[in-house]
Amino acid sequence: MSEPLLSPFVSRFGPWCVVAGASEGLGAAFADELGRRGVNLCLVARRQPELEALSKTLIAKYGVEVHPIVLDLASPTAADTLDRATRELDVGLLVFNACAAHIGTFISTPTDTLDSICAVNVHTMANVARRFAPRLSARHSGGIVLMSSMAGFHGHALAVAYAASKAFTTVLGEGLWAELEPLGIRVRVCAAGATTTPNFLAATPAAKRRLSMPMSAEQVVKVAIRALQDRNRGPVVVPPCRQTPSPHLSPHLRPQSS
Repeated sequence: MSEPLLSPFVSRFGPWCVVAGASEGLGAAFADELGRRGVNLCLVARRQPELEALSKTLIAKYGVEVHPIVLDLASPTAADTLDRATRELDVGLLVFNACAAHIGTFISTPTDTLDSICAVNVHTMANVARRFAPRLSARHSGGIVLMSSMAGFHGHALAVAYAASKAFTTVLGEGLWAELEPLGIRVRVCAAGATTTPNFLAATPAAKRRLSMPMSAEQVVKVAIRALQDRNRGPVVVPPCRQTPSPHLSPHLRPQSS
């Protein structure tokens, strides 16, 4: 019996995707959308009950394979652990959605909270990308999606370290786009604004939520996936807008082919 034909999406970005920060919110929405498209999933998060419940739901809904990986992404060895846990899988897509955040003045932010923000949003994200980029390069196809934020476009009072970490995310993604797109690897940075995730609801007073005009997590994910599929666009997408290559991206950084 012949093998079933794969969809163009699975052929390019499957058969496996790693979603870091997958237990709720945007990560769970990415997992649902990718599972719907037939991609097998490695779901990474700290909270085992939520992760296992989501895995069972996706298996039942879409019939895909799902491997939950319980991992604290603030750990200095998280990137190596994740690389080893997925080494035998043909991973075609990395979605790094994991994020640590804190609202409050910089001088009142506990140092362990600051360390966590830097560990997850900068150190682990960069090191996970470093582990998976060579694997994708060897396939000559696949993609990386980094979840950033509009807060990273400028300094942000009461979220100083978080905004700075998201600026790092955006610039890292732009550089990876310039280096990896010529190798056949799509790189997209999704700089989302207010999104109705559990973290947003917990951190935003009810009276201010409507003023923020939040998008749903599902809407943000669809914009990010469409950008990933569009080979003729630049690295940064700001839902719900379609972005051209970042205006501050130097011409010498632009890839020569895709």
